Amino acid sequence: MRSNVLKRRLKAGEATVGSWLTLAQTSVAELMGRAGFDWLILDMEHGIIGLESATAMVQAIESTSAIPLVRVAWNDPVRIKQVLETGAAGLWCRRSIPGRKPKRPSPRRDFPRKEFAALAAEGLTVMAVGSTNTCNAPTRSCCW
Repeated sequence: MRSNVLKRRLKAGEATVGSWLTLAQTSVAELMGRAGFDWLILDMEHGIIGLESATAMVQAIESTSAIPLVRVAWNDPVRIKQVLETGAAGLWCRRSIPGRKPKRPSPRRDFPRKEFAALAAEGLTVMAVGSTNTCNAPTRSCCW
C-alpha cells in the first residue's frame, strides 16, 4: 500500500475532491482515477460492487493518483477485513447501528490482527458518518 496522502491532507484541514463509484467496472474506476480526483469511493452498500470487483477496481485505481476508498455495507468486522485485503486505503463506515449506541471504529477491536491494526494506525483512513434515526441525513463525519 502506498502512502495515504489523503489522510494527511484531511488531518491538515485541506479540501479534497472525490467521487463515488457504483458500477462494478475496472475501466470506469481507472478512467475516474485519471480524471484528477483525489479519492474515489467504491460503494459496496448501494451499488452492485462485490468483493471480487472491488479488488480489481482498487488495483485499477492504484494505477492512478487517486486514493481508493470503500464504503462498506455494514460495520461487520469480517467484511471490513475482507475489504482491507483488497488494498483499499480507507473505509467509509456508518457511525451508528440502529438499536445500538454509536461508537467510533476501533482498529484494535475491529481489526484484531496485528497487520490491520498497524495499517489503521499508520495509513488507513477511516471515515465514519453519523446519521439521524428519522431521515438518515448525514449529521457529522469524522476521519481517523
